[in-house]
Amino acid sequence: MSALERVFGSAAPEPGAVAKATTDPSGASPADGPLAIRKGVRLLVLYAVVVLGFSLVALVVELALGDPFSTGRSPGVSRSFEDAAWHLVTGLAIAVPTRRRALIVLTPVFALAIDVDHVFGSLLPTVVPREAHDLFFLVAIALVFLPLAGRAWTQLAIGATLVHLGADGGSFPLLAPVTTQSWAFPFAVAVVTIVAAALLVGLSGRTPRELVRPAYLVPTAAAVVVILLAGFAVGWIQVFSGA
Repeated sequence: MSALERVFGSAAPEPGAVAKATTDPSGASPADGPLAIRKGVRLLVLYAVVVLGFSLVALVVELALGDPFSTGRSPGVSRSFEDAAWHLVTGLAIAVPTRRRALIVLTPVFALAIDVDHVFGSLLPTVVPREAHDLFFLVAIALVFLPLAGRAWTQLAIGATLVHLGADGGSFPLLAPVTTQSWAFPFAVAVVTIVAAALLVGLSGRTPRELVRPAYLVPTAAAVVVILLAGFAVGWIQVFSGA
């Protein structure tokens, strides 16, 4: 076992391990208990490291391509807390239908963790804000998580990232560092993104057959609708309050 596997856990079961109906997140579905949560916390640290590493690499490439530094403006404390609460709630909403304790605890935190990239632009100079709010970042997560953590944890990390992007609002540098242009998600794209996030998180804790049962589909559909309605409500409140 390598040093990385000792820290983050092996992506494959140990030889001679007895298969269980509910397996470790490296297999078909996450274990639903303290061991899975502890492993998830370690992988959350890895996720944050990938966010910062990707942001730094993207920044270096952009500077090499001749893009100038810029300085971002850090949002106020109140707005930061509101944004954090929103991402925790949306992550929780897509995790609750799985009825897996580990996913209910970890998905909201993973959904918030991508905002570590606000370090670039708020505290440090950057070329574009939110460097990791990027399609290439999803590829980076897959390349790092698949060998170290396995398929189910990778699905959780990507699903949490997608629900963040779908619910975030604003525009993102989706193809950085190839281009620093930012794109806003149209409503239809946001809907598809949140649905895809819910399915990925669900698949990390349930089998495909379980996902088509009403016991999962109905609360998941309700969660997506609530996220979208809440997003509309927040947007209108910000318009009328002049935020």
